[in-house]
Amino acid sequence: MKKIIVLISVVISTITYGQKYHEIKIDALEALVTPAVDLSYEYAINAYGSVGSSIFFRVDEPKTKEFRKFMLSPYYRHHFYDNKSYGQKGFFIEGLLNYVNYQDERQEDENYNDFGIGFGGGVKIISGGGFTIDGHAALIRNFQADDRSDDFLIRFGINLGFRFL
Repeated sequence: MKKIIVLISVVISTITYGQKYHEIKIDALEALVTPAVDLSYEYAINAYGSVGSSIFFRVDEPKTKEFRKFMLSPYYRHHFYDNKSYGQKGFFIEGLLNYVNYQDERQEDENYNDFGIGFGGGVKIISGGGFTIDGHAALIRNFQADDRSDDFLIRFGINLGFRFL
């Protein structure tokens, strides 16, 4: 019984010691400019680091013949400022991996995929109520799994979201 109580107290103290937050966000810029949705989830692993993933998908096909149909980007962010009241905010840098599915209606084989790795940065602002806004930009180097894919992909956006424990 003592071991269980000690284990529970260690787990509770570990959880409450670090600022472990969850964030759910939507890229407002992507939703306004393109017929697409970009949703993100981010988890704070310590006072300065967080991991997350972003998923992008088209809602409607654009008029162009070649376009991004789906994109999945897991990332790690390092924040340079930790506010004890609100957690991670301010400037950050990120490293990310990227999987993209393109659709090219000009070719017989319409769909093709590509993988990439990238680096970027941005700034995050957090309100006292948990509302978050972050602006970010990243440059991604594609591995060119298909000859049709571009060498680089530039990704940027403005995420609006909510942080909770």
